[in-house]
Amino acid sequence: MATTTRIEWADATTNTAVGCSHCSPGCDHCYAEKFAHRLSKHPIAAKVYAGVVDERGKWTGKINSNFSEKMYPHRVPGKGKRVFVGSMTDIFHPNYPAENRDELFASILADYIFANGHGHTFIILTKRPQAMEEYFAAGPGTLLRRWGRAGNGWIIVGDGDSETFEEYADGQTIPQEMTSTRDNLRQDYLWPLPNLWLGVTVCNQAEADAKIPALLATPAAKRFVSIEPMLGPVDLTSIDYPSGRIEGAEESGMIDALRGLTMDDAPTHPALDWVICGGETGSGARPMNPDWVRSLRDQCQEATVPFFFKSWGEWAPDCLCGTKKPHPETPRPTPGHMGCMFKCGKANSGRSIDKRTWDEVPQ
Repeated sequence: MATTTRIEWADATTNTAVGCSHCSPGCDHCYAEKFAHRLSKHPIAAKVYAGVVDERGKWTGKINSNFSEKMYPHRVPGKGKRVFVGSMTDIFHPNYPAENRDELFASILADYIFANGHGHTFIILTKRPQAMEEYFAAGPGTLLRRWGRAGNGWIIVGDGDSETFEEYADGQTIPQEMTSTRDNLRQDYLWPLPNLWLGVTVCNQAEADAKIPALLATPAAKRFVSIEPMLGPVDLTSIDYPSGRIEGAEESGMIDALRGLTMDDAPTHPALDWVICGGETGSGARPMNPDWVRSLRDQCQEATVPFFFKSWGEWAPDCLCGTKKPHPETPRPTPGHMGCMFKCGKANSGRSIDKRTWDEVPQ
């Protein structure tokens, strides 16, 4: 695990597995793929990353388990951190080990129910929200017990002999101040897991239309979208959805994902709780038009949804570096106002939109 991270919206990362494969135009210049290629040649990390990238440094689709005590989410030190789980993989990749996934959620459950838990918020981001929706569709009755069983033997309760984690999770998870007036009280308390935020990554409107409905149909304490790299304009107030995908929306049409409303203002119940946006970094990075970013910011402000701008990436709308040598220029991508983008690099491009940074996070 990394107890610090350069990912602006997280405080720490942990990876109980590594490996992935491309499934989106946003994957073309994957930072994790490049990082995995370097780590596969590192004498200490080579065993963990063996086979996850090929000789060209491209993902192979192989997922290697990296589940060890130092990677357990409930062992992340400190208090109240935002922990990005799976920064070097996709938890809902088809090749992700099923037993590893259950153990991962058992560890997240442990941090919430243990009296000496760290109070972290665990953040999972996927490009495969349909698989995530299918996983959580098993429901609390099944998953809470499965996670309890998955923690037996390695999540230690008390002296480690008198009680298994499954027994503890089944019988010690309801606060004393809560009265047991309903059979499903335990599920009310633990479902969805209060310390787990679920999100999807999209890069353009087509992906937003295809992926956000599945996210909104998945139970989560907080749901969010990361539009990074942003490769085109995205209107989150007009998301195309098929019939039956969203509660309260019986016919196909459009949904305002920021407010949880259909186009006739009928409530659909779920909505996005957070929006992250950022430009592409690294070799071959593609620029984004500032108009796209401003539009997304304004959508969130009007809907009172927290907006987090990571950075412009490699290409900045204005060259403010102060360097003597001019930076390469390229026309701004369309649609949007014409102009140039300057290849200043992420460190110099900055994180400001119209002279202000946006670091909003859900409460």
